[in-house]
Amino acid sequence: MSKPDARVEAILVSTLDLAARTLRAYGVEEADLDDALQQVCMVVAQKAPHIAVGAERAFVFRTSHRMAHRFRRTRQRRREVREEEAEGQTITHLDPESIADERQALDILARLLDSMEDDLKEVFVLFELEELTTSQIAGMLEIPEGTVASRLRRARALFRAKAEKLRLKARVA
Repeated sequence: MSKPDARVEAILVSTLDLAARTLRAYGVEEADLDDALQQVCMVVAQKAPHIAVGAERAFVFRTSHRMAHRFRRTRQRRREVREEEAEGQTITHLDPESIADERQALDILARLLDSMEDDLKEVFVLFELEELTTSQIAGMLEIPEGTVASRLRRARALFRAKAEKLRLKARVA
């Protein structure tokens, strides 16, 4: 194994779980997860010589975030086409209630995250879902810890407000 191949392997071994969690957190469906992970791996393999030592996690996070956005956009386009094709057809079976509830919860989370500005969403996901410290996030995103703390406070407040708004809508409906 050559030195570049070894670096790619080391990066992927140490960050593959991060990539998968990030893709899920940013709305990639389970059916698309393997394809999205493969795309992240291909980008890492291509860009490995240019990734600074110590910046591998940040690179994989940002790449996964961009890939999730691409996959969500593609999924939305496919969904629109399927809805057009399905117009007028009746549904012959229902999914189990637990699957529908889980899907609804993931869709709500994706909508809440999508409504956030990218800088707030990044910090929120890294802290709340990835369980990184503010210090680790600051290093990963190359911003001051105070900025991380400020963004996290704003993101949490926004998340709570939007979640409460959805709760109130659900009670009314």
